Amino acid sequence: MGPTFLGKDKEYMDHVYLPRQTDALTVGALFGAIYTVFIVTLKMDIVLTWRSARRTWKLGVIPFLTSFCVMFVLLSIYTVPTLETPFERFILSCNASFSNFPVICQSMMDLNLLTSELGQIAMSSAFINDLFHWVFIILMYVLINRSRPGGKHSSVLLILSFFAFTLTLLFVVRPLLLMIARRTPTGKPVRNAYVILILASVPVVAFIGDVIGISFIYGPLFYGLIVPSGPPLGSTILQKSETLVDELFLPLAWAHLGKGINLYRLGDWGSILRINTVILSGHFAKIIGCILVALTYKIRLKHGLVLGLMLNVKGIIEFIIYSRLRKMKLLDTQIYQYLVIILLLTTTIIHPIVEKLYKPYTRLDAHNSRYHPRIRLIQNTVRNPEFCMICCIHNEGNVRSMISLIEACNPIISSAICAYVVHLIELQGRSTPVLLPVDMQRRTFSSFNYPITNHIMRAFDNYKRNSNGHVTIMPYINISPYKNMHEAVCNLAQDKMVSFLIVPFHENDLPRGSQMTTFIRDLNFNFHAYAPCTQQQHPRARYRALFPRGLVLHGRARRPGGPRVGEPHVGARELADDVVLVCSKGGGGESGGG
Repeated sequence: MGPTFLGKDKEYMDHVYLPRQTDALTVGALFGAIYTVFIVTLKMDIVLTWRSARRTWKLGVIPFLTSFCVMFVLLSIYTVPTLETPFERFILSCNASFSNFPVICQSMMDLNLLTSELGQIAMSSAFINDLFHWVFIILMYVLINRSRPGGKHSSVLLILSFFAFTLTLLFVVRPLLLMIARRTPTGKPVRNAYVILILASVPVVAFIGDVIGISFIYGPLFYGLIVPSGPPLGSTILQKSETLVDELFLPLAWAHLGKGINLYRLGDWGSILRINTVILSGHFAKIIGCILVALTYKIRLKHGLVLGLMLNVKGIIEFIIYSRLRKMKLLDTQIYQYLVIILLLTTTIIHPIVEKLYKPYTRLDAHNSRYHPRIRLIQNTVRNPEFCMICCIHNEGNVRSMISLIEACNPIISSAICAYVVHLIELQGRSTPVLLPVDMQRRTFSSFNYPITNHIMRAFDNYKRNSNGHVTIMPYINISPYKNMHEAVCNLAQDKMVSFLIVPFHENDLPRGSQMTTFIRDLNFNFHAYAPCTQQQHPRARYRALFPRGLVLHGRARRPGGPRVGEPHVGARELADDVVLVCSKGGGGESGGG
């Protein structure tokens, strides 16, 4: 729609971009940028991301520094007329080297890698990178103000205003938002009046950010970070606004960006060639940095390459930053246009390459691959140590049947059971999937956002206390999309050397063909296909008679695409006796049957 393609026709431009329509397009694009940044940051959970980011901080620092140094040195060698001062070269090198956490999260969602190991590492690395980016933004605006008349006074005022703005959001606005979330009944959405008030305050926060001098885009960014993600508040806001922003305002923002790009006006091809060399060299330097650092974490060379490609993905936030730099006359219009084009091409090329090179079902460590031929079976477990199993729970209705099944395995002192109880929750209102142990003493995470988890884990904790030490319960919470939920559970099974996985079927009282039934059925199929300790196929109807909620037992395994290593299906009564016998033999004792 811009001047490069359809805009070459003057009659088309006169009819599509009328003066009064251009103003409306600009306002719509501004709202699109503001609400897009707010929604993307609203999905982020800083606390949970920071916990995982601390373990991979090198991947967030070293690749960025490598890319930045290469770009800055090349810009100093290859003279670009519009980037003459060291400050201008410094700004371009920094902004081109950074990886934005919201953009990487959205890219992982598009690639269906949100819960994969490499996707988790990419988001953690981008989060560390973003922390440096925010510090750099403040430093950049301070240096810009110092170069103006009365610069020292305005720089101090900028820093004080920024800290006052941040503290107000943290200690005034966030407690109010938490109070709204706590007053919302469990399982109910937040009142529409609160949602409208929060959404209406987003442009106000953007205006304040622009007034104090940190750019209008960083007000909604910080505002989105302090809003509690997940249910009830974050998920309700997304449900009410995400479709409108994605389908209406965001296309206006892209149209506004495209309107300002005209490839036919790129005249200085020498400067463009130099910028192309600098940007591509920086991207390759980041990839090499990722590969070298990944090897120190014992990640395969191939996965280090894919990680470097992931961190080179750009999105709407980078385009907004470049547009802002152009308006501040820190970037020439020609350089700005070429940067937008090369970022679009780079992102378009990276996505299919990542899809081709990386499969989310392979482990990063070569010695811990899910396709390793040594698949753990119940009969191959070591004698005497406690028998480990994973028990997946969807809701409170699965608790009684699961506890009965554990009890039927006849745990005794010489053959104790360690059950990893995983509460499976659909990811809503956040972009960061979670697999965390639940602290039954503090319960700071799940008690607020997911109160049902506390009820479930309290029931298993009471059973553990009454088992005289024969059963150990390790509670976990897994929050992820249903289509990827099996990945975290399968990784947990490998990490904990678990040979027995129990997953419930869909509830019999759910209406046939409902969406939840479809999700759970697809999840069970994924467990059949990819878990290292499950059988590929089971006739489900045979087990419903044994367990009221239809629990399915998985005791054999089959590699996807490989030979069947299970045995013929057995009825529910035969399977129950077999399970109790096997579990008791692990400690050397016999069972009386189930």
